[in-house]
Amino acid sequence: MVTGASSGIGLAFAHVLAEHGYDLVLTARDAISLASLATELRERYDVIAVYIVSDLSEPSGAEELYGEVKRCGLVIEVLINNAGFNYYGPFADVELSTTLAMIQVNLSSLVILTQLVLRDMVGRGKGKILNIGSTAGFGPAPYVAVYAATKAFVLSFSESLSAEIRGTGVTVGVLCPGPTESGFADRAGMLQTKVFHGNLMTAKQVAELGYQAMMRGQMTTITGFKNWFQVWSMRFAPRSIVVRIAESLLALPKATARSSQ
Repeated sequence: MVTGASSGIGLAFAHVLAEHGYDLVLTARDAISLASLATELRERYDVIAVYIVSDLSEPSGAEELYGEVKRCGLVIEVLINNAGFNYYGPFADVELSTTLAMIQVNLSSLVILTQLVLRDMVGRGKGKILNIGSTAGFGPAPYVAVYAATKAFVLSFSESLSAEIRGTGVTVGVLCPGPTESGFADRAGMLQTKVFHGNLMTAKQVAELGYQAMMRGQMTTITGFKNWFQVWSMRFAPRSIVVRIAESLLALPKATARSSQ
């Protein structure tokens, strides 16, 4: 099952899994995109692909999704917890409803789905869960403060579970992409920031790396040497320096910032 399967890294994961012969349960909010994707995967890869429309920003969304999976008699052997979103801007200026929805999707719904599916996997003695984190989860990130905090939670949560379930036949890992060509930055309003300049990995490349790491049972995967080096180097710099560097990378150019207000 891939959450947030209608676009970006989730869409890429759907294709990668289908290429490797997996039948798929696709879920997102956009029924039209999901229906089109399911048809494409069935025709291109000769796999079973079904979809369930679900809104994980709703407090009951994750449990309702799991309930529908059970009602359909589906067995989830691999869970890609990809659904998530970001909103760019000073924390004080972001609508509270948007912030709470982000926490619900990025954090709460991920926890709920992980626990419900994990219990089934442990009972069967096999299964794989891959949670999608971010390099933003390794340090402070001004202007995307809540997003980075949710990804820090996903990182710690996933690594802790990886240890807890050792020996059960189930693995939990976390994939931490850096800036990626996926439509994510455009939707968040971050395309003009320095962090999204230069050569970026594609969503397909990220998904391939994530799939390979998941199959190895790897706990934590950071995509790309540049991203790995940045994360590694943050461990040795004072936090005051780390946050200033992050601010310089994430701040909009002044002319752009003024015109957006």
